[in-house]
Amino acid sequence: MSPKKIILLSLLAFALLSAATLAYYLPRIQARAESAPSENLPNPQRDFVPENHKPEIDQILLQSIPAHPDDAAAETPPVAAPLKSAQDESAQPTKKTAADPKLTELLKHPLVQFEISSSTLTPASRNYLDELAALLQNQPHIELSIEGHTDSQDRLGKNQSLSEARARAVLEYLTGRGVASTRMASAGFGGSQPIADNETAEGRAKNRRIEFEILSK
Repeated sequence: MSPKKIILLSLLAFALLSAATLAYYLPRIQARAESAPSENLPNPQRDFVPENHKPEIDQILLQSIPAHPDDAAAETPPVAAPLKSAQDESAQPTKKTAADPKLTELLKHPLVQFEISSSTLTPASRNYLDELAALLQNQPHIELSIEGHTDSQDRLGKNQSLSEARARAVLEYLTGRGVASTRMASAGFGGSQPIADNETAEGRAKNRRIEFEILSK
């Protein structure tokens, strides 16, 4: 048998086999397709959407689409800053103001004198301290250091204790005029810090003094 005849017979046999296979499986495929649920197949009556219902459908479709992160951030309303309560305002530290110029000038030139060899204030000193107390009451943030000084003549060795007593006498007088004692401190330095010549009567008088120093403004 020639090769051509062999090829023809092979093609014929393949065609017959394909036809037999198709004839066997085709009825079964059609039967399964007819018995399968038709939910996924288009149904003209079921899939028809009236015109007046299309906006609702569009809204449903839009809601089902996930929003872009940038769009969500843009649509998020700004968060209002919390209102400060009165308690929050009171918790803030209060800025202290500087001392009144009149008070500063009064402290630079203290007119405080005592009886000889004692811590008793003279009447003129009381008038000065009354004015000082009034100014201090108007500025409760001011704190004072009260320093007592004497001259160098200390035959009995009492200058140190006398300077302390005089500074304390000023503190107690101001306290009696309404200035809180917690705002003041007193100290005595005897004759260790002269500001004038102790060899003259005028210099010794200048060294017997009370000085004030503002500790806070």
